[in-house]
Amino acid sequence: MKKISFLVGALVFVGVFVFGGICYGKVVFIENSKGGVPVVIEKSDYTLSDVPKLGAEPCKGFKYGTIYKMEGLPILLNKAELEPYGKIATHGAPDPNVYACYIIKGEGEMGLVDSKGNTVAKVNYTAGDVLIFRPNNLHYWKGGAQKTEILVVQYLSPGS
Repeated sequence: MKKISFLVGALVFVGVFVFGGICYGKVVFIENSKGGVPVVIEKSDYTLSDVPKLGAEPCKGFKYGTIYKMEGLPILLNKAELEPYGKIATHGAPDPNVYACYIIKGEGEMGLVDSKGNTVAKVNYTAGDVLIFRPNNLHYWKGGAQKTEILVVQYLSPGS
């Protein structure tokens, strides 16, 4: 019986990680109840999923997921993780949205790319930095020696 329980538990564990990404912390909302008294509402955990490629270009050690979509507002809260020496493939055009990326942890390089695929500028990022992307900017990310964690606030342009 113990072997069967262990096997079922192991299969569930593998299934969650292989098919559903990795679960992370909870999302807590501070709302006002009737009468204006603040209340705490906890939502389910969010999940990050492996991103093996963007377009035809491969990524390495990159996970991404939406933490929360703001009700009634065109804003998404997302999280990105990049394993040590990982890579996020060139992306960003066409993309009509605006992104603000807060580096929670880690350091590395973000490169800007022209329409011919040439790197035209590089930014070395570290924890505490904020990188803001206007629409349609081609770019890539490279991670440094430690894991990089990024909080991404995405403003959805009308029609996207």
